[in-house]
Amino acid sequence: LSSEPCSQTLRLVSCNAPEPLQNCPAPARWWASACGTTSAALAPTQMDHLADVVDRRSAVWNYGGTRAGLSDILAPARHGRAFLAARRHYAAVVANLVANDMDVVDANGRHIGLSPDVPLDQIQGVAPGTTLGAWVAATEATMLAMGESGSRERSAREKCRRIRVQAREINGGAHTTGCAGLSQTLLADDDGDDAESFGAGEGTAMVSGGGTPFSGPSRMRWTLDRAESVELDVLDLSGRRVNHLARGTYSAGTHDFTWDGRADDGQAMRPGAYFVTGRIGGVEISQRLILLR
Repeated sequence: LSSEPCSQTLRLVSCNAPEPLQNCPAPARWWASACGTTSAALAPTQMDHLADVVDRRSAVWNYGGTRAGLSDILAPARHGRAFLAARRHYAAVVANLVANDMDVVDANGRHIGLSPDVPLDQIQGVAPGTTLGAWVAATEATMLAMGESGSRERSAREKCRRIRVQAREINGGAHTTGCAGLSQTLLADDDGDDAESFGAGEGTAMVSGGGTPFSGPSRMRWTLDRAESVELDVLDLSGRRVNHLARGTYSAGTHDFTWDGRADDGQAMRPGAYFVTGRIGGVEISQRLILLR
């Protein structure tokens, strides 16, 4: 007996679940650089499309969908507006969401973006189990209700500060691994966003220093036009006071202080973001510090 030749195709299926693709979120400074006409981070047509989608994704801004318009949103808010600083880092979060939808890959082969389903369990001040999508929805509503014109009120400034800090942590990839390079961009993203309280109001104090990542003692300085009471503390991201820096009445002139990265009891604090907060005379102070080890 004979039969026609036959063939059979075998398909091998792995029993191991595929590892999820690691997406790397990018901070505001990285996105601002990518908006540049000479940037090689993303293809120009890809950046143009992303800028258009980011504009349509949120009602907090309306810049015509252009790359230049998005660049303006992402520019450091050096003129001291709490709302603009919060909007800047929130825009970077939205850019990361859009990049995830577009499957953006940068010039170094990294998949840039964030999924709306990612949990924010590592973000200070965010309830456990909250997803990025839920955080964005709540933040969008808060910023729309507040508006730029009303962001000078104290309660509104605090909301802006919280949004800014949380957005920076989200864009910094606190919940991700394997994103070497981009996280260092976050540490370098010292753009004056935390300076909105300095020199505001009566103009009796001017503060300089701080904000730059440090591993040794961080030196800061304030200048008084006249004798004023001073109260300054170091807080962690949860708002817990870890160090009393200054208490008392200081004469007119320039005064220096340092923080060595330790709590009042001498314990070395963990690396991360901290804030020097308090009051110098009639001026409220809130200065970010990035502690490295």
